[in-house]
Amino acid sequence: MTANKLNKIIRRKANGFALLIVLAAIAIMMLVYVIQMDTLFRPAPSHRPVEMQRQPWAHENLLIPAEKTVKKPKAPKPLLTEPFEIAGDALRSGEPRGQVKVAFDTGGRIEATWQCQYASDGKTHQFSAQTAGNVNTKLTYEDANGADKTRLFFFSKGDYVHVTQTPETGTTRETGTAYVLGWLRPDRTAEGFVTITTDQKWSAEFAFQAVPPK
Repeated sequence: MTANKLNKIIRRKANGFALLIVLAAIAIMMLVYVIQMDTLFRPAPSHRPVEMQRQPWAHENLLIPAEKTVKKPKAPKPLLTEPFEIAGDALRSGEPRGQVKVAFDTGGRIEATWQCQYASDGKTHQFSAQTAGNVNTKLTYEDANGADKTRLFFFSKGDYVHVTQTPETGTTRETGTAYVLGWLRPDRTAEGFVTITTDQKWSAEFAFQAVPPK
């Protein structure tokens, strides 16, 4: 093999290698572009209670331990200058399902209760739940009309008991985890949900509207 032929072979291999590098660089640039565009156009996560209530156990990081301080809200969110309580009726599929009470203290802590009793299909159901938690100033309420920075989010966790009575089987008792969460307005009215679950696979949600006592 002559020197000229050897040089041609070397140049062809070098050109081929350079082409592979260019193609690899283009592929990497296209991948980065796709990732950036996906991030740009991906819908922003919503913090509306109508969505968070479906799996509240996924948001337990919002609970602040007792030894830590809860960040207090500032205007335009409702100010916790004094302890107060709100209460309202709960509904599920348009049917009344007891009453919810939520108590706020000046430190940003809350305690909530839910009491419910009703009869259906020959059975009497009685629910009782008690939860504790805190407010969170970082979340912003959003709906179809946009963001509302005047609302204050609250989140709590606890236990519930469900007692069922029937003439045939007598009394049965079920226990599980309860969550009470929602949004407080500056006028101290609120909307939210009670969610109960036994295993984080099954859950039931009860919407409520709460107002200060008259």
